[in-house]
Amino acid sequence: MIHRSSAPLSSESAVVRRDEQGWALLGLILALAIMAIMMASFAPNIQTQVKRDKEEEMIYRGQQMAEAIARYYNQGAPGFIRLEAPPPYGYLTDLSKLRSGIMRGVTQVKLVRASAMIDPMVNDEWEPVRMRDPRLANALQAYSAYNQVMIPQSWMIIAGVFTTQAANPLGTPIGQPGGLSPQTGIQPVGPNGNISTGRPLGTPANPQSPNGNANANRRPGGNRPSQDGDDDDDDTGGDPLAHLLPPGFTPSLPGAGSKKGSDKKLGQSNLPIVGVAPRLKGKAIRNLWGMTSYDDWVFIFIPRQGVPINGGQTNGPLRVSQ
Repeated sequence: MIHRSSAPLSSESAVVRRDEQGWALLGLILALAIMAIMMASFAPNIQTQVKRDKEEEMIYRGQQMAEAIARYYNQGAPGFIRLEAPPPYGYLTDLSKLRSGIMRGVTQVKLVRASAMIDPMVNDEWEPVRMRDPRLANALQAYSAYNQVMIPQSWMIIAGVFTTQAANPLGTPIGQPGGLSPQTGIQPVGPNGNISTGRPLGTPANPQSPNGNANANRRPGGNRPSQDGDDDDDDTGGDPLAHLLPPGFTPSLPGAGSKKGSDKKLGQSNLPIVGVAPRLKGKAIRNLWGMTSYDDWVFIFIPRQGVPINGGQTNGPLRVSQ
């Protein structure tokens, strides 16, 4: 009987096994590389979704804060904010007052949840928005255009924009004919609906003109000084909130210059708080009334009692200086 050696077969099998192990290792490396590429491509989508969810929560909390501020000025009931006279417990100048609530008689009224006091995008307290903040006029214009409703007169006064019934600021885009000018100051509207030639809102009553004549900038048809030299016209430009403004108060106008965002002087003042804004700046994923930049976002409470605009048309443009 002849016995054949199995040594050559064993050697050949070992070579085959080593080759197979090499290909398996290469396949594993390729699979891991493909998985890494796929995970890298999914990461931005995950980050975007997380940011989108945070923005949704921010808008929800911002609306809660805005309603709480409105309740503060209306003794616990949601309504229009009016600043001509303070509530019995004074104007809201610090957001922390919302956390403690207000006293209505002998009853303490809670206004907002503690969690709503925090902006989820930065995990910090909101930035307060005070009357005459330069963002208010733009936000109101965007609100009107987005919801196709008239802007309440009380909010126009808070923002420092005065109109008449013949000149309603309804839905005209900023920078377009009939809209807020991004480069010029907002002017009061006179009794006849024409643009006032007087001072921009918030400036002293009778500023000196370049030629030194204090009466040169009077509005046409305004009261003249009396014969005894006493000017009985204590002109405040028809501003019902002039008594709240410090002397020489001149806030930045919407879109003036290259400055964006809030007026730092307002943030450090004791003017009444009327809304809140995010502290994060930059471009947003979602939009608030068509505004896609955090710099422009303002959360304010406007009861849905406005009159819809037929076809998106306005009864008259917002008056601005030329």
